[in-house]
Formats: sequence, C-alpha cells, structure tokens
Amino acid sequence: MTDEELGAAFGARVRQLRQDRGLTRTELAAQVGLHANNIVALESDGTGATLLLIHRLADALDVPPRDLM
Repeated sequence: MTDEELGAAFGARVRQLRQDRGLTRTELAAQVGLHANNIVALESDGTGATLLLIHRLADALDVPPRDLM
C-alpha cells in the first residue's frame, strides 16, 4: 500500500465513523482540538494524522485506535 493509499484509507475510515455517529466535521474538530478545515484535510488524504491525534480521534469516536487503521 502506498502512502497515498494509506492516507486515503485512514481518512475514509475517520469519515465513516464520524458519519455513523452523526457528528459534523465541526463537532468532531471541537472534540479533538482542531479546526473543521483540518478534519476536511484529514478525511480526504490523512493529512496531519499524528499518533496523538489518532488517539484523540479514537476517544472522540469511541473506538480503539486500531479501529481507525
């Protein structure tokens, strides 16, 4: 899997979980301490995904971090 494919798959998973939980990008961003534009970038290609952010996202989406991968 290329870096681009990995980023896209990660972003798609975050988007799916966010939508499943009925959260807007703005709501998720507020929960993890980001701006909604950062969530847009993250969902499109994984831009900005750090280990700390992955854990914050997992907490906000109520899943273990491994479920984001």
